[in-house]
Amino acid sequence: MSTLWKVSTRNLWLAYRVGMTIRRGRGWAAVGALAVVLTTLSGCGTDTPVAIPTQQPTSTPIFASDEEALAAAQEAYAAYQSLGDLILSEGGENPDRIADVSVRSALQSSLESFESFRTGGLHSVGEATAGNISLQSYSPRNELGQDIVSIYLCLDVSKVAVVDSEGNSVVSESRPPLQAFQVFLDQSDTTATNLIVAAREPWGGPGVCE
Repeated sequence: MSTLWKVSTRNLWLAYRVGMTIRRGRGWAAVGALAVVLTTLSGCGTDTPVAIPTQQPTSTPIFASDEEALAAAQEAYAAYQSLGDLILSEGGENPDRIADVSVRSALQSSLESFESFRTGGLHSVGEATAGNISLQSYSPRNELGQDIVSIYLCLDVSKVAVVDSEGNSVVSESRPPLQAFQVFLDQSDTTATNLIVAAREPWGGPGVCE
């Protein structure tokens, strides 16, 4: 067998120790330590001691409680909904404004909606209202700043009309007035406690709009 696959008893013990650290929920710092050990094991087998990096201190939670996380999510979603409604009421003009309150798939889907309004000569009348907002999950420590908070909400679109250039409604009669969504929010940047909408997906589960 090639010496590239031989490891010493000491190296196996070190890999086991790091693996147990990960099992105990030490997080990404432990994953980094394991990567260092496995990289070392890929060399020729020796009894040279392997230095395990000092684990980095855990980051401070973004919010002190679920209640704070939910409040921040509500504020971020309200800004996203308000600006989106404004752009739709203006026929999708100056769509890049939505980048101030959304990222990732939420940004992309919004831009696509605005484009369809512009090309179709459409604009909206009225505003949607979000209610029954509840916290689905909160990740207090996420080094990537992604999907920090997710919420459920019920969107009331009963007072929103979409009309063409002649003022004729193009809303389907089968459109449900209440629509349930799950919304995912990220940190607006890696140091801020503000959130930004990252995705909004239809929610088919019970309870949100009941």
